[in-house]
Amino acid sequence: RHDAGWPLLNRNVLGGLLISLSALFAARQLEGFGQRLAGAYRILAWGLFAWGVLWWLATGSAELGNRLPDHLEAHALLLFVALSAIAAVIISRRLDWLRLRHLTQLYLPALVVLALLYQWDAPHHFLFGWGWLAWPVALAVQLWMLCVMDEHEESLASSWHVGSLLLFTAWLASEVQWQVGQTLAGAWKLAAAVSVPGLLALLVWKLRLKPEWPVPAHPLPYRAASLLLVLAQLAWLTNLSVELPGDPSPYTYLPLLNPFDLAMLFALVVAGLSLLLVRRDEIMQTRGSLDAWLPAYHLVLGLMVFAITTAALVRGVHHLGGVVWRFDTLKSSDTVQTALSIYWGLLGFCGMLLGTRRGWRGLWLAGAGFMALVVIKLFTVDLGNSGTIERIISFIGVGVLLLVVGYFAPAPPRQAAAEADPGAAGDSS
Repeated sequence: RHDAGWPLLNRNVLGGLLISLSALFAARQLEGFGQRLAGAYRILAWGLFAWGVLWWLATGSAELGNRLPDHLEAHALLLFVALSAIAAVIISRRLDWLRLRHLTQLYLPALVVLALLYQWDAPHHFLFGWGWLAWPVALAVQLWMLCVMDEHEESLASSWHVGSLLLFTAWLASEVQWQVGQTLAGAWKLAAAVSVPGLLALLVWKLRLKPEWPVPAHPLPYRAASLLLVLAQLAWLTNLSVELPGDPSPYTYLPLLNPFDLAMLFALVVAGLSLLLVRRDEIMQTRGSLDAWLPAYHLVLGLMVFAITTAALVRGVHHLGGVVWRFDTLKSSDTVQTALSIYWGLLGFCGMLLGTRRGWRGLWLAGAGFMALVVIKLFTVDLGNSGTIERIISFIGVGVLLLVVGYFAPAPPRQAAAEADPGAAGDSS
């Protein structure tokens, strides 16, 4: 029955507690009888343990739903789960109950589920109502859980460190987006939110050489997590740059001084620092299982940077040239096509020039690929309206780049490429 009796002291709560605690007690006792009928007692103990935990959670959530208004129920449930996790850790230590301690490892997945349900169902931000209390407490409990897992050297500790960082990043980005949106209109709230993964990646790199816990205790997982944050920032910004024009309201559009361009500059700085970090780790010979993924990381990083900068160029033409932000309109715009041809040609020229100077044949080939792409674009797209001044400018600009690159950036010989990568030469020998 709903609202039966006093809060906590009523037939619903007391009955649920009797069932839950008796099942947990029986499960604990059966664990001591495993020497005689190990298989049967183990199955029965697990069943009673799960039964007791489910009754505990169901009783608490039902009582909260009966006593509290709807807008407080989600945060009260979060507090109940957090306090239950604290109680489980304390009891497992007192009784040396391994099964109960392993149960606390489900606290992080529970936080993820509750966060997703709240975002899906609630029209407010995380700190609304009791959220200012519930979420900081819940996240602090998860941090304490990580300490407990490290103390007992649990097998999931490293994975749960990474998962906790990713959860906190998503939670903080969502909250930053809402808070900034209360002050600034336009795309400023999205630009602020998309910068959160990069800021936390910088924090991880700052802490990796410090003696304080937790980053030095799990250097490789946090290194992987920081690279994931860099990719998440770039992927999110790529999606925003393609989908939205980046309205700078209440300010006027200024190149590089608008929300998406500022977020892009910050993301490029973070991406560059990640490459320096990887390079320094290689020099210091702190290699690990991530090394096999580094070529793929470089490739994905380059593709997303290319997409973001291209979108920034098109966005500038949209705001300064008055071209409507619609795919077919942008595609048919002479100004957009000219800007793309010159920009992609400059990318190819810089890649070929740097590849020649450094002896990096792979980079030179990538730059040559860009130049070939531009030439194909000139003859398949730009020739459509060959009489316009924009198309003439694009042909002249790309032609000059091709002449200059042929003189200053010849292809580096294969020997130079092998010398630049002595490890590859050793493998081939």
